[in-house]
Amino acid sequence: MALVFGLGIPMEVEVSTIVGYVMKCNYNLPYNASYLSEPYVRYQRSTAAADAIDDDEAHSETGRALGRYEIYKMLQSAKPCLLRAICELAATPLNASRGLTAELMHIFLTPSTTTEAYADPADQEYLAAERIGRLGDSCTRAFPECPVNLLDYVSRLE
Repeated sequence: MALVFGLGIPMEVEVSTIVGYVMKCNYNLPYNASYLSEPYVRYQRSTAAADAIDDDEAHSETGRALGRYEIYKMLQSAKPCLLRAICELAATPLNASRGLTAELMHIFLTPSTTTEAYADPADQEYLAAERIGRLGDSCTRAFPECPVNLLDYVSRLE
């Protein structure tokens, strides 16, 4: 079974633009109805050892979850703007009562919320961007390569 989640955000710029992100997750479904009623019982279909298939091995999960820094690496082409967004969010956190989207953005753009090891020494830049924002330094000056604040497209100061 696959679950596909998409989010399209219209942007208020001179040209009509929509930015979209898609996340796809695959889940293993029960491969036999008896798994639902007797999940720990496995029956041999053949008495020959060579013909027997270990169902657990045949249907084992070979993938693993993506880590924060692996996701950040996928956004490498937009790294300056990602760093600025992390900085801006640390400087002015989103109101958690704004719902699931605000919570997900907070989790994604707050690298200090993870205990995950760095995939690369350069990943420390993300924590440094968060520190810059928390200390109240100018995110615009710290990340001049990104001319826009991405959070302005999805939030507003009140």
